Amino acid sequence: MSKSQTKNQGRSFVAVIFDTVGWPLFAGVSLCTIFYLLIRQGVIQSELVNRYFASHPIEYAEAALFFVGLSALLLRLADTVGQLSSLNMVELSPRPENGQPIAEAGEMAVAIQDLPAYLRKSYLAQRLLQALQHVSRNDSADGLDEHLKYLSDMDAVHQHDGYALARIIIWATPMLGFLGTVIGITLALGDLSPQALVEAPEQAMQGLLAGLSVAFDTTAVALCLSIFLMFLQYLANLMETELLLAVDRRTTADLVGRFARPARESDASLSAIRRMTQLVMDTNQQSAASLVDAVQQTSDAVIESNREASEGIAHHAENLVKRQSEVWQNAYDESQSRWIEVVDGLRDRLAQKLDDAFYHSFSRHAERLEQTEQETAERMSNFWQRIQDVLTENARVMNDQQMELVRQGDQLLKATSSAKSGDTPSEVLSQLALAIDTLNTRLTVVPRAAQRERAA
Repeated sequence: MSKSQTKNQGRSFVAVIFDTVGWPLFAGVSLCTIFYLLIRQGVIQSELVNRYFASHPIEYAEAALFFVGLSALLLRLADTVGQLSSLNMVELSPRPENGQPIAEAGEMAVAIQDLPAYLRKSYLAQRLLQALQHVSRNDSADGLDEHLKYLSDMDAVHQHDGYALARIIIWATPMLGFLGTVIGITLALGDLSPQALVEAPEQAMQGLLAGLSVAFDTTAVALCLSIFLMFLQYLANLMETELLLAVDRRTTADLVGRFARPARESDASLSAIRRMTQLVMDTNQQSAASLVDAVQQTSDAVIESNREASEGIAHHAENLVKRQSEVWQNAYDESQSRWIEVVDGLRDRLAQKLDDAFYHSFSRHAERLEQTEQETAERMSNFWQRIQDVLTENARVMNDQQMELVRQGDQLLKATSSAKSGDTPSEVLSQLALAIDTLNTRLTVVPRAAQRERAA
């Protein structure tokens, strides 16, 4: 009998583990595989999806965790909705007017065990079954109210434990984002060097931007996915809380005051045994309550330690990011200084080259101007020399003409004086005409000779 119970307990433990972890893991991995197959096959064609979900291994891990957490919450939410819709399908036999005998509690428990599996696993069926078994074992309805409160507390603990996987994933997803940030900044600064910034600044900036893109994209995706899971967990938890409240109301209405109390016995020994039994039951309930409190405290301590660890990791990641940013800033400042030095050197060399070029050009231009000025001066000197020669020649010709005029006048005077001495008028006139003709010939010949000399 003990081996059979141990085997059943082992199967129940495996079933619980598979229900809480196995099905969400299987469904999440399947959804993640289908999602990336749709991306690879081109069914989902979006630059944002490819950038934020399929560009780095950290993003693949974040998507896998998200789908596992989403599957866990959706399965939990579907189970809660199913139980809410099936509350009216789990019913006890009608309550008699004079109260129901204690002996029928076992039969009612068997009737609940005969329900279908999906109804038998519900909160309401399990609560009624455990309460009826309690009444059947004790052969009394005394302490049923306290036992129902204990069962309600245990269901609340079960509800809290049911979201453990989702809470871990919600906590781990931002940690993956911070890990992607650290990796992205490390990649961005690992390939960055002042020499690369000076020689190939565009390639260096592209590598830097690629690393920073990985850093910030992974963190953004992780935060968005964790926020979505947190809201979905809140919705599922709220609906399950409403389900537990409805189960509390149903079990209280169906069981409290249902069973008839037996007549009081006069035997003192039986009363003592009953009081001892009740005392043991109270002790067991207190032990169970203490155990529940210890489990709750342990769970709170684990959550607090996880929170402190996450804060420590976040603080360490923030410090690392600050240090890496300072290193990057120093490298950028150094590269900027080197770049300014290189630009200043290039500017000085360019200015020197331009000064040399302008100096040589202006020197050649001055030489050409000086040569042109000399040629012009020589030409002007020759021109003025020719003008002076022409004027000198004109003065000489005019002097010759004046001398010729004087000589001709002397001849005219001689002719006139000879005519007075006894020549006839006709002879005088012919002499005058001959003298005038000779004078004209001389006046014409002298300028022509001067023109021929100037032309020569």
